Amino acid sequence: MRRDLVIERPELQDWRSRYGYGLLTLLAWLAYVYLWLPLISLAAWSLGIQLFYRHMIVLEGYKGLLELLGIYAAVIALLSGIYLGWAIYNWLRFRGVDRRQGMPPVTTEELATRFGIDPAQLEACQQTRRLRVHHDKEARITAIDRLEPVKHLPVLHRPVDTVVEGRTRVA
Repeated sequence: MRRDLVIERPELQDWRSRYGYGLLTLLAWLAYVYLWLPLISLAAWSLGIQLFYRHMIVLEGYKGLLELLGIYAAVIALLSGIYLGWAIYNWLRFRGVDRRQGMPPVTTEELATRFGIDPAQLEACQQTRRLRVHHDKEARITAIDRLEPVKHLPVLHRPVDTVVEGRTRVA
């Protein structure tokens, strides 16, 4: 029996562990990108991409970017507030009242009328496991062939071995 080394139930970790590992992963990715920066800069320099450095660093274009980011953040906050307000309004207005209704079941006669076939033929088709349906250019049913069930299908799964801790282990 093989034992997995990966934690399969992260919901058993406390929030500090989860967020701590998330922060550690983020820092590792930032360090990884930082290690690639010289190669990225070399590639950009070889392609003649120095306009970004000139406009953003030398000419202080990042200040305009920071102003725009502030405006974007304000718009996002405003839209989020409107959406949250609408959700709270609807929750207060409709709480405890469920007006949703399911669709009434479709009868065999309605289906047969919709598809332009005999209700007895439709009932026979509903009992058949494999069908081939022929259509004309306007997507109307022209013929229905009943097919024999497939006798030998390839096995697409492994046999189940045991059930351990609510999970099924395969052999």
